[in-house]
Amino acid sequence: KATHGYVASRDDASGPDLLQPLAQLNFGVLVSGFPPRDPSLHQIVLKGASSRSPLSSATLHVVGEADAWVAPENSRALMAAWSAEAASLYLHDRGHQVPSNKRFTEKLGRFLAAQLPAETPPQTHNL
Repeated sequence: KATHGYVASRDDASGPDLLQPLAQLNFGVLVSGFPPRDPSLHQIVLKGASSRSPLSSATLHVVGEADAWVAPENSRALMAAWSAEAASLYLHDRGHQVPSNKRFTEKLGRFLAAQLPAETPPQTHNL
């Protein structure tokens, strides 16, 4: 459910309204993610890091140690909004990019396959 961008773009959306789509996500892959810059939203999102009800949708957080645009500690701060069981980390030594190496593509494939309903067999495509 890629609805967060839509809700965030609405003029009448505020505070908790912006978090509702996050709580409804089935899963997410966050590349160089960071908490909202708006101070009030920043605190709402990060509340999960210190509360008893962190976000529970499965997430893969992709963080570049040499990212000059989004500091790795900001990506880790966003990751802390999810429970430790739900959030997984892929740390790479590059900058602000989506890795394309075999190690990452295999991890991404395993993560996505784990999100499929049990009765749906994975499909392969020959390119």
